Amino acid sequence: MHRQQARRHGRGVQFRLPGMAEALVELAADTAVIDAELICRHADGRADFYALMREMRRGRPDESAMVLMAFDALVIDSVDLRKLPLSERLRDLERLLRRTRVPSVKLVESFPDGGVLPDHCNRPYHSENSVPRGTG
Repeated sequence: MHRQQARRHGRGVQFRLPGMAEALVELAADTAVIDAELICRHADGRADFYALMREMRRGRPDESAMVLMAFDALVIDSVDLRKLPLSERLRDLERLLRRTRVPSVKLVESFPDGGVLPDHCNRPYHSENSVPRGTG
């Protein structure tokens, strides 16, 4: 995957988080648009929002405790997946991450309330503000 595709709100992350950008380059896909959340983890695996904010305020954040928690795939290998149900997009995302084995990118397997998938798991992706470049 091309380095410039590692983006947050249209800005490349490679300058602030070069290790995470390198990890995303290692994804086993030519192109990918993945919906994910960056977290800092405690030793016991819990997310720590305030630790992430502290690190992101630094000039060079310590990426060693950072993990990208992926929960949806909108495009893989230039194939627009948004019309597929969430359950199928998650299957494709899981396959991509299994092929890649990048330690700093993990699949969200359940939600904090204990649910595995939201009620809308059989509906296509819908967002008026999110159109992956080159797919719409």
